[in-house]
Amino acid sequence: MKKIFSLIITAMFCFGLFENACVAETMPSVSWKNPTQIKTYIQPNHKYTEKMKRACYRWSLMTHDGIIFKYESSPQNAQIVVRFVERIPKELNNDSAVGITRYTYTTNNGLFHNAEIYIADYSKYGKLTDDEVFTSMLHELGHAIGLGHSNNPNSIMYPSTEHVKTMEISKEDLNILSRKYHWK
Repeated sequence: MKKIFSLIITAMFCFGLFENACVAETMPSVSWKNPTQIKTYIQPNHKYTEKMKRACYRWSLMTHDGIIFKYESSPQNAQIVVRFVERIPKELNNDSAVGITRYTYTTNNGLFHNAEIYIADYSKYGKLTDDEVFTSMLHELGHAIGLGHSNNPNSIMYPSTEHVKTMEISKEDLNILSRKYHWK
């Protein structure tokens, strides 16, 4: 019998005094069976809907279409579901996260079943800037495609928004994905 695990990646981005309290969780080696056909539902008619689609496009562009998000009109048909919330729900939050990715996967083959991303409008310090929201989107999508946290403060997978202006999808991030998905 296959064993399915659910994992919540918390404390994606922390602010202020709590930056040092962010502990990067070890992400198991998990991947999508077909990363060029990831069925994705993005909450429609929200002020962040198009911004999230740009974040998806950015991952596709940077991976040379090794990762492609195919948009679904219903969350029931999607493998990744993106939800926009005012604040991350307390039951999922360490009180400083502005984005959360939850996912399930099969332990014997390391394949994702699904992922759910929450993107917040506010941290406990106030409304997020457009840069912070977009950075959070890129970061959470990174988790949803199989990346863990990075120690590189310029990587989008770094668990803090302290360097929002310089954080990008790094060569390190792309190399990890290349090995994970066996790209050349």
